Amino acid sequence: MDARTSETVPPPTAAAPQLDAPTTRWRDAVPVVIVLLSIGLADAHYGAFTIDRWAPLAVFVLLVLAMVAPGRRIALPARVPLIAIGAFAGWSLLSVAWAQMPGVAFEGGARNALLAGLFALPIVTLRERRTAQLAADLLVTLLGLIVGGMLIAYLVDPGSLFLAGRLEAPIAYRNGTAVLFAMAFWPLVCVAASRRVAAPLRPPALALAALAAGFAFLTQSRGVLIGTVAGGTVVLALGPERFRRAWVALIAVAPVVLVSHRLLQPYDTFSVAFKTVPSALTDARGALVLVGGIALACGVVIALVDHQVGVDDRRRGSARKLAAGLLVLACLGGAAVAGHKIGDPVQFVRDKSDEFTTSQSTDNGSTRLGSVGGQRYDLWRVAVREWRDRPLAGVGESSYAAGYYRYRHNDRNVVAAHSLPFGTLAELGLVGLLLLLAFVGSSVVALARATRGAPPADRRRIALLAACATVFFGQSIVDWFWTIPGLSGLALLALGIALTLAGGDDRGAAVQGRIRRTAPAVVCAVLALVAASQFLAEREVVRARAATNQQDRLDRARAAARLNPLARPPRYIEAGALEALGRPDAARTILLAQLDREPKAFVTAALLGDLETRQGNLVAAQGWYRRALKLNPLDVGLQKLA
Repeated sequence: MDARTSETVPPPTAAAPQLDAPTTRWRDAVPVVIVLLSIGLADAHYGAFTIDRWAPLAVFVLLVLAMVAPGRRIALPARVPLIAIGAFAGWSLLSVAWAQMPGVAFEGGARNALLAGLFALPIVTLRERRTAQLAADLLVTLLGLIVGGMLIAYLVDPGSLFLAGRLEAPIAYRNGTAVLFAMAFWPLVCVAASRRVAAPLRPPALALAALAAGFAFLTQSRGVLIGTVAGGTVVLALGPERFRRAWVALIAVAPVVLVSHRLLQPYDTFSVAFKTVPSALTDARGALVLVGGIALACGVVIALVDHQVGVDDRRRGSARKLAAGLLVLACLGGAAVAGHKIGDPVQFVRDKSDEFTTSQSTDNGSTRLGSVGGQRYDLWRVAVREWRDRPLAGVGESSYAAGYYRYRHNDRNVVAAHSLPFGTLAELGLVGLLLLLAFVGSSVVALARATRGAPPADRRRIALLAACATVFFGQSIVDWFWTIPGLSGLALLALGIALTLAGGDDRGAAVQGRIRRTAPAVVCAVLALVAASQFLAEREVVRARAATNQQDRLDRARAAARLNPLARPPRYIEAGALEALGRPDAARTILLAQLDREPKAFVTAALLGDLETRQGNLVAAQGWYRRALKLNPLDVGLQKLA
């Protein structure tokens, strides 16, 4: 069956439910629409990094799945990825049993359940191809709105968006902001390049793509290059309109390159003056407006040419060959310029290798994009060391920090390995890494196979959704975005919609057997309960910290501990309240019990030292400080106390 035949209306006997009840299609899309809006709001507010931001979304998604999943048929392309991501989330939750830090492992496992649920949501709820197409269009619209909203925020108050001369908003983490705009770039390019998109929409899409590239450049994030190249590879590999997309992408990036010296003003001036200079922000704002204006004008020209000039097949083929030749020449020219700048490639690689392994950043006074210095080598070295200690199971979900503070060679206080592969290997071992690779690999194979016979409209959407997800996974190789649900959830939702489109209207055979039908619902309901309990516990922790009455603080801390027995903060607050109420022995008992649960938590040992100091037991206090220092040897404060 060719592409045109696949888009014809199927026989009434095969599709009567869809044709007779169109309202079902829109009702199916409601959960995905709600989640898309939630993620959009999350990305406008720090990416929903903290549990009080993502837990309500987790409860909603998991409850929807619990209600819809029983008996629901899954399209063939999505089955293996769905099993793999579900097993990955289950393994991370199971790691609480052996985790060095059970409290954060429990929270991290619930977060992984949310991410698996976001991937499963469109696969389970979107029963028709039209509904999946709608979801894909809404996701691209959301990305465009995020870029447009950022432009408005920059025009109104640029000073609040930057930190140390680099764009930080809206994620409040510069690399996270970079990956957000990089994820928006390729979908917007695909929209701007497609003849099938309405002409009035294409110029704004190109302008927004150029602005997304400009915002990503303002972050001066080096990892964004990896993600952008990876996403571009997917866009060109899956097609269609490869040459058009490549040229449109170049047109979107070209204005950014032309005004890059002005966009670098905030970073350059901060490197010299060590403060954000208002005039530099204003200059960069003008450059951004210029970038958008140039891209908009180019988009108008492209749309007019495409929609008003008729070209026969022969001339279109000649134009395609010419575009391909010019693109090859442009790539060769770029490679020649890069080769001239690099010089001796062997020496260049050696220099960059030395720069990477010395863990020294060399970004002052110039763009950071050419530097590979920093702490990544040290972070990954510790991750490999932790993996060697527990090669199969790892040290437990989100428990990387325990070994990092013990073995680090730098003074950065971080809790993640800044790499999805290395972090997974350290925390979940070979089992976790293989499950993650199975998820990614099976998704790639399923999409590659599906696009061969997919209708052109679906193929276009699959390509841009896959590119959005690929940007995230590509950049996650060198950063910790997996723990920011506003970013990781967006990528997994895009991938889930792409696989839903890849399955078309075929959902396979109905699920048979009561256990097989009800087991997914029970699992999702239990996980929703877990997320809800963690959310309520966090609310009690916030209230306990805000309480002025020590008894009220104690009661709320104990309520939080009952809701989440593995969490560490309620125990700390409870111990502090008990000491304030004149019960130091009870406070000491709480902290000792917490230290038994997490022997490698240097904070607990330090708090015991503080308690003994206030009680006048200086010898005991020094012993606790020395234990804490052994777990965190580079901490200057502990060095003085010990």
